Amino acid sequence: MLLWAILACAVPAFGATPRQVQVLADGSVHIFAHGHLWPAASLLRRHTVAELSGLVRSTQSPTAAAANVSGGLASELANVTNSLDHLQGDVSSAEVMRVKLDGHGDTLEIVSTIIFTSTVCVWFVIAFKILSWLYPTLYSQRELEQRGFCSSEGVGFAEAIADVTSLWHQLSVAIFLKEEDVLEVQGLDAWMHLQFQWLSLRIIVSLCLVPVVVCPLHWTYVQPHSSELFSRFNLAVSEDRYFVLWIHVAVVWIVVVLTTRHLHLAMKQFVPARYRWLGAMDFPQSTTVLVQGMPESMSSDARLQSYFAGLFGDNAVVRCYVVRNTRLLQRKLERLRKAERELAKAILRSQAEGYADPASSELVQFRRESVADIKEEVAAERVRLGRLSHALDPDVCTSTGFVTFRTRLDMRLAAREQLGTDAFALVLQQAPSPMDVSYDALILRPSFALQRLGALSTFGIFLAFVPAVVFVSTLLNLNSWQQIFPAIGRLRHSVPIVMEMLEGVLATLSLKLMLSFIPAVLLRIVRAFSKPVSNSSAQLQLQRTYFAFLVVFVLLVTSFAQGLITTLLFVAQQPTAIVPLLAKSLPLTSRFYVNYLVLGWGSCMCELLRPAPLVLFLSLREFMGQDEARIRAEEDSVLMGTRVARSTFMLVIVLVFCSICPLVLPVAFAYFLVER
Repeated sequence: MLLWAILACAVPAFGATPRQVQVLADGSVHIFAHGHLWPAASLLRRHTVAELSGLVRSTQSPTAAAANVSGGLASELANVTNSLDHLQGDVSSAEVMRVKLDGHGDTLEIVSTIIFTSTVCVWFVIAFKILSWLYPTLYSQRELEQRGFCSSEGVGFAEAIADVTSLWHQLSVAIFLKEEDVLEVQGLDAWMHLQFQWLSLRIIVSLCLVPVVVCPLHWTYVQPHSSELFSRFNLAVSEDRYFVLWIHVAVVWIVVVLTTRHLHLAMKQFVPARYRWLGAMDFPQSTTVLVQGMPESMSSDARLQSYFAGLFGDNAVVRCYVVRNTRLLQRKLERLRKAERELAKAILRSQAEGYADPASSELVQFRRESVADIKEEVAAERVRLGRLSHALDPDVCTSTGFVTFRTRLDMRLAAREQLGTDAFALVLQQAPSPMDVSYDALILRPSFALQRLGALSTFGIFLAFVPAVVFVSTLLNLNSWQQIFPAIGRLRHSVPIVMEMLEGVLATLSLKLMLSFIPAVLLRIVRAFSKPVSNSSAQLQLQRTYFAFLVVFVLLVTSFAQGLITTLLFVAQQPTAIVPLLAKSLPLTSRFYVNYLVLGWGSCMCELLRPAPLVLFLSLREFMGQDEARIRAEEDSVLMGTRVARSTFMLVIVLVFCSICPLVLPVAFAYFLVER
């Protein structure tokens, strides 16, 4: 800040030559004096402080009042960029990840991305139609069960398949989903996500006033001589049109007010749905709390009930249960299920071989003896667990339990209390759904060392993401392939328009491809280290981490002048520098974010195919029945945390760029329609 003050005072103090400072499209600060162009600083080039101060020595003209403000802003920007240039390297993270600045070919690149993505979406719809007709068990099982077809047999099954797989029927079902149907199938989180999509569409429609104001402004005053259609509607950093920036300040406040109003209205509409969902919750989940972090002295059903009865009264508590470590019992039960399947296969084989009584077969007798032996082991293991649980064995009794109250009021009062001085002991929350509980996580005691290791693993993913994107972008870079296949160079000269269109698509596609694999990695880290007690908790942690990941590596990537770590360290030392840094970088890369939204159409349409459950279903149906294969393939097929984080981030892009680049509004409207 001292250096900034010296430079700010040096601008009006020396010389009498009038100068004009301007930030050009390549991200550099330039000074014009007597018709000569002097480069002051750049995000991609190094300049010493001495060179910078020597270039800006001049005396402020007495009649130029705006020059003082311009010089101060230029000195601040020059100080920020010059400091960043001296920290590390000459290549920015945005360049490494192939985020191009706005300029020549913007309109052609956006049109090419729209054509490419629309074509891909059409092929995805065609593939979805074929797959839904070939595998109705995976794509239309619930509707077929509602129509009374539990298997592929029965009169009218072919007509039912043709009806439920028709495109008009599927579109109508998707658009006119009912609240009770969504809550029954996917729960409250899915209904909230659907409501968020309608909220985003309403916000975008209400922001249609923004292009009416800013588009004529940009066309007339920002870049009136540009031959690029996209640039004429876009906001570029211009320091000689201050009234344009002040109009943008008013537009930003209009966006904030409209968005806040829609958020409050959406909340008022959603809260009654949440109350209805809570009211319809079945007993005993509706009156049960999950207790975590119990001391070993309380790890028994009787002692846990005695403790809560002393707090809330004997009549308030119905039952208490401490979770047991049943891993050995689960393995024995899995062996029992496998033995029973082998017995069923042996009986079928005996019947096929012509045995009148399959029980007389030696193979069947052997399988029955195996089943009987395993049942005895299971019974003995249950007796052992009961005996050790009464003895408070720490290897059997865990630090987690369930307390069922008599009324919902007692449950809500208990869930809000902190029952000790230690905030990590006796942590109470409403019990998750029995189908959503992760029982392996319930038997583990909280480990803060494991949570720190998970945080370090997530940070490692953050650090390794840029090199991974560089590797993928190199594979999708036509310049790299041109060295191997010279025919690409000849195509550049013969059909340059097509090659430019392809380069524009591949530049954003590499980042999209890498981001599609990140949620699976983050979810595995969350489940391995944080040990959430339910799938909903895991999805919530995934949503928070993935949203931060998108903000850092997509929205703020253009501001990482010299890499992620270097820029974060610089901002930590000078927090006020984040404002000129963002103001200097974001308006110059709006084309990238428009392409990112357009490619999002294809990501949404790809979810129609359900690629991961499809692969699992095709693999498992060779070893088991279709119904069981479908159930196992769908166990972890819906990553709600990923969907919500992505939808929220897309709306953030709209709110940030709606005044900078109004073209983002129709593109985002199409995105949320496709996602819906």
